[in-house]
Amino acid sequence: MTRTITFFLIRAVALLWVMALANIAKALNPWAISVLILVSEVALGIVWGRMESQLSACKPRSPNPNRLFVLMVFVGIVESVGSVILVSTFAPWLIVWRTLTAYIPFSLAEFFVYRKLCRVK
Repeated sequence: MTRTITFFLIRAVALLWVMALANIAKALNPWAISVLILVSEVALGIVWGRMESQLSACKPRSPNPNRLFVLMVFVGIVESVGSVILVSTFAPWLIVWRTLTAYIPFSLAEFFVYRKLCRVK
């Protein structure tokens, strides 16, 4: 599988997990749910960083460091369109919340794990 396809698969799993987690933890307050989502996104970032380093053998075909950023922006746009379709309203706070609890922790965890595992010795 290519890096892009695996990325979309793990982001789909992350989105399904967030929806399930919100239903499971709805008795908690929004801050606690946000912390649970943040921790789970960091865990997914670590898993994807490990998987990516093993699949690419630390030699990606496209070593462009901006690819993850572009993929995250694309996922953010798709989730925004999805929120407009599902919720019937544009909620900028929802996008800010997803950025802070999902995209940034996932990207940072993936970046640091990949950098650690693919360190040139």
